[in-house]
Amino acid sequence: MEKIKGSNSTGLYQNKLKNGDIAYYYTLKIHGKLKYIKVGTNKNGYRIEDARKARREHYNKLNDIEVKDVQRLGRQKRAIPFYDEVMNQYIDYNLTHREKTKTYKNYLGTYNKRVKPFIGDIPIDKITKEHIENLLLKHRTDEKDPLSPKSLNTILDVVRMVFKYAKLNDIYSGEDITANIQKFKIDNARLRYLSKEEIATLLDYTKDNVEDKNVYMCILLALLTGARINVVVNIKVSDVNLKNKTFRLFDEKGVKNKEYLGYINDKYFDIIKNQVEYAKSIGSEFLLTDGSADKYRPKYYSRKIQPIFDKLFNKELDKNDTKNRVVIHTLRHTFGSQLVINGVDIYTVQKLMNHADLSMTMRYAKLNDKVKKDGVNRLDF
Repeated sequence: MEKIKGSNSTGLYQNKLKNGDIAYYYTLKIHGKLKYIKVGTNKNGYRIEDARKARREHYNKLNDIEVKDVQRLGRQKRAIPFYDEVMNQYIDYNLTHREKTKTYKNYLGTYNKRVKPFIGDIPIDKITKEHIENLLLKHRTDEKDPLSPKSLNTILDVVRMVFKYAKLNDIYSGEDITANIQKFKIDNARLRYLSKEEIATLLDYTKDNVEDKNVYMCILLALLTGARINVVVNIKVSDVNLKNKTFRLFDEKGVKNKEYLGYINDKYFDIIKNQVEYAKSIGSEFLLTDGSADKYRPKYYSRKIQPIFDKLFNKELDKNDTKNRVVIHTLRHTFGSQLVINGVDIYTVQKLMNHADLSMTMRYAKLNDKVKKDGVNRLDF
């Protein structure tokens, strides 16, 4: 019997039969003993999803039986599942019933790394407010990997959603201990962006001193499009229209438009054209010609570029100074900031950055002093 691996495959097993078929099983504790229950075989149309569903339905049915036993036998408690079990039920449900499953896969990743080690093996009714506050404190003050307020709020959101799911599905009837835990304040008062001189320094340095020319091209594409790093590294040769001077960009994070257009600056047209021709000549699908279609390419390029930022711009800064440090996302802020500084109206900036909400773009409005002064000077009375 082989255990089916995966964070949402708790209690699921498969058995490879001699005739080449695969039989699916799930396990549950019944009257204190672990039982293996067969669901069916692959040739009869059964899959892992059927085993997962059968286990969940059987589990819920057992809980109902236990509730009746409590009433009949006068027991003080019913069996309450561990937090990890509820989390996996929550993820299973949303992966089955929601269209945007990537969001819930990301939640599961956050949970497995940041939450499960602290409360995963605790019954959900035994988790206290102190448990949650302590895990947040641990991640906030970790010497090697302190999390930002935004990341801490994501962790808190994940914990809250599971408690809400448990209450809605009568898995847990106690108090929502997350209700009175305040989110961390995110200070967006200042957006670090590169000046015109800093942009020139960065491009000159990466062009002349970095052997891997994909690094220079990655930075240039980020500055020309304002796209997030995961969008930039996945620009394909087929996404570049030299005739119309456009990039076709695909942003999974963008709620409003997953696909939108970026535009090639005339000053850099020849560089982009040469890159397209070179990529085609070596058979590269991507404009960044490292030959890799690895899903971790964003992290790969971030790790290559960050030491360059640290050398050029972050020498005197504390590592925890998130407001002033230059990081990969600073290139996106630079794009938006330079557009506004050069007089582009805020609605056009919104379109170019693919912001779902204008309020996100309005953070850059304060940089538009020159345009505002020019506007007042045009008054004629």
